[in-house]
Amino acid sequence: TQRGRVSKMAITLTHFCGPKCSWCCLIISVWGIIMLFLLGILFSSKATGLIRDAPENTSDGMNEAAKNCYIAGAIYIGTLVISFWQIQMNNRAAAALSRDS
Repeated sequence: TQRGRVSKMAITLTHFCGPKCSWCCLIISVWGIIMLFLLGILFSSKATGLIRDAPENTSDGMNEAAKNCYIAGAIYIGTLVISFWQIQMNNRAAAALSRDS
C-alpha cells in the first residue's frame, strides 16, 4: 500500500547508522561525557597536576581549558542523543521487518 511505502521511505531517510555502530557511538559518547566533564571540573578547580596541560600554563589558561572541555562534553551529549535515536530507528526497522516476514 501507499502508506506502507511512505512509512518505509521515512525509516530509510532517517536511518543512517547500523545497530552496532549506534551502540558503539553511544558507549563512546557516555565515556566522553564523563571524561570531559570530569576534566572540566578539574581544570576549573585549578588542579595542580593539570597546569602543564593548560594553555600558557596559567590560571586563565586553565579556565579556557575547562571551558573547552565543557563544550566538547556538550558536543558528546549531542552525539549521545543521535546515537540513541538511531538505536530506536534500528529497533523499529527490525520490528517492521519481522512483522512483514
